[in-house]
Amino acid sequence: MVLQPIDIFNKDKINYFNQYVNQQYHLEAIHYFIKDNLKNKKFNSKLSYGSSLLLERLQNCESGKKDWSKFEDICIEIFDHLFQNGFRNYSIEKQSNTESGFLRRDLIINNLPKEINSFWGDVKSSYGSNLIICEFKNYSDQLNSSTLYSTTKYINNQNRFILIFSRHGLDESARQLQLRLLKERNMLILVLEDKDINQMMSEKRLDINPLYRLENLKFELEKLI
Repeated sequence: MVLQPIDIFNKDKINYFNQYVNQQYHLEAIHYFIKDNLKNKKFNSKLSYGSSLLLERLQNCESGKKDWSKFEDICIEIFDHLFQNGFRNYSIEKQSNTESGFLRRDLIINNLPKEINSFWGDVKSSYGSNLIICEFKNYSDQLNSSTLYSTTKYINNQNRFILIFSRHGLDESARQLQLRLLKERNMLILVLEDKDINQMMSEKRLDINPLYRLENLKFELEKLI
């Protein structure tokens, strides 16, 4: 665009010129903002590929008894993919029995967080979670209070935190029990359903730490007691 000399006595031309300059300035500012943010956002192709494969396997895994073992394997890999980097020495044990041999936990992780102020450090100090216990529930429906309560057999005075992977989350009775266990027995039970995992995996592709979602779930419970 070629600008003509401005008649300093013509207010309409002066206003038009000011609007043009302001418009160009805002466009350049927006362009700079987008460019600056994109260059700081790293797209990790390796993480993206791993996330896509795991999500595809999760989507193809049918809820119910038939694929319970497949669901368990997928969830262990998802935990590795999402959270492994948060530990100093990532050590896990699958299908771990208690000393009595009567109880089998789907997955336990030695809780050695890299950062003491991280989510894992917080549950260790606040809920005595030297071990992170994970349970995988491939149920076709939401978990009810009876199913949720059955997981408390894995919790004791030394470990009062458990993370549950459930396809469809909790029903209202289970949510009420979850809150009551936190309030009365200082037990923290967090539940990740498929939609949570999908969001976390998508964020992982962009190198966004998914732990903030666990922190949000924890906060939403604790603020109610």
